[in-house]
Amino acid sequence: MSKMLWLRRRSAMAQSIEIANVEQAKSSSTLPVWALFFWLAQFRRWLRHLWREIVASSMFILTKKLYEVEVRGLEHFKYDPFTIVACSHKRDGDIPLVLPRLYFFLRPNRRKGLRMMYVVTRDDVHESGFLTLYFPTLDRWLRPFIARFRVTRLFKQLQTCPVKLPDEHTVNQLLHETKRLEGNLRLSEVLTPEWLVRLMGEEHAANPRLRLKDAIFKAPLNVLSQYATPRIFKEPLATRIMKRHHQTVVSQLYQISRVLDKGGVIFIAPEGRVTPDGRFGKMRAALTRVVSQTRADVKMTPVNVTYDFMDTLRPRAIINIGPEVLSLKLYSKNELAEVVRRSIAGLTCVTMSGLAGHWLIEAANRGQEGVSYHQLMNDLWSQAQKFKAQGLPLDQRLENRQDFEERLARLMAYAVEKGKIFRNSLAELQHLNPNTWFQLDHSALLQPSCQNHEDHPARYSHNELMSLIEAHNLVEEEPKSGSVLYDLAKERKQRRLTAG
Repeated sequence: MSKMLWLRRRSAMAQSIEIANVEQAKSSSTLPVWALFFWLAQFRRWLRHLWREIVASSMFILTKKLYEVEVRGLEHFKYDPFTIVACSHKRDGDIPLVLPRLYFFLRPNRRKGLRMMYVVTRDDVHESGFLTLYFPTLDRWLRPFIARFRVTRLFKQLQTCPVKLPDEHTVNQLLHETKRLEGNLRLSEVLTPEWLVRLMGEEHAANPRLRLKDAIFKAPLNVLSQYATPRIFKEPLATRIMKRHHQTVVSQLYQISRVLDKGGVIFIAPEGRVTPDGRFGKMRAALTRVVSQTRADVKMTPVNVTYDFMDTLRPRAIINIGPEVLSLKLYSKNELAEVVRRSIAGLTCVTMSGLAGHWLIEAANRGQEGVSYHQLMNDLWSQAQKFKAQGLPLDQRLENRQDFEERLARLMAYAVEKGKIFRNSLAELQHLNPNTWFQLDHSALLQPSCQNHEDHPARYSHNELMSLIEAHNLVEEEPKSGSVLYDLAKERKQRRLTAG
């Protein structure tokens, strides 16, 4: 009896041991909860890197099709932490053009110790209806859909840092933002009478049923694209919006400074908007405030993009990356603004568009009626050689005489076809020879205003080249071709002595 009891106990013990081993095997095969969250985070990180690769590759391919891209000074871009990459802003395509070249040069997701690059963008690109202003051809049929579409999530995956420009809001942005934060208010209660008429017209302005949604969907596109301030709204809404904008700007700049403190790299356009006339525009206070707020020893890598666009073929885009500017925190606010301006504008490349635009504007100011093709070629060639001797960045096609002449012939064809530069016809270019006479269009060349590079190409190119000359303390003594270059600093010193 005792033996049977002993056997039963032994079998029960064996079964319990077997069950324990099975349960232990099952528990060891299942991952703990923290491991699941870890692998999920890694998967999301991989998706984010993949999305950036897709976007960067698309930008790279698209810009390569649109432009003949040349990159200079890649050895200056080291992707070091605590770096601000400051770039000129001459086209809307500057960021798609520059970022892929820097991104593929050193891929941060393939190299340990390198951090991803953050891009500072305008705040309005994160607002609903942003695409409405960039696709005006689709406005008639697709505005109800485009006005509701937001690209905020897509931009956040690209690590963009939005910054609000308090003095440059489009009417479209103000309406969308107010509707999102304040609600779909009645237009008669919130808009001033002047803007109510401009948005809805005189015949519909008296309708009390109109709301912000109606203005977003039905207002003319040219009015929605205008820049305005919150003063388009009545009080106290206007004051409340301005206070909210101020708080938003302070918070956004603080977030950017924290990115630098953590060792991140910031890509920013100090001008804040596309330059309308080719010059390096007034620098925004965002860069100086970020440098003053950060605790790190910040340095800057200047980048300039020069477009040789006065061409009948595909335009050339020259990306010039300059040497690093160290210890930005040692400069005062005004000194930092001047250092940034000179560093970026001084990287502008001398192109055929800049040479010709500069010569044409100066000739029109002198009252010169026209020029022969041979004289223009010799003047531009001698000017290019002087700029080269001064050490200014020069397009490679201007260094060889044969390439120079071929490029000039295409520029003349562009100028005659474009108009507002010469009074010649296209038929005269078919028999182009050194004695061909080109008559200047003074009324167009002397027009001081310039909205974009297509509006006044000669003035735009002239201003761009003048920014380069001023950045290197060089200026033309007399408004004539082949003039001698002298030091601008000496002239300023002589003026101070004379005034004293």
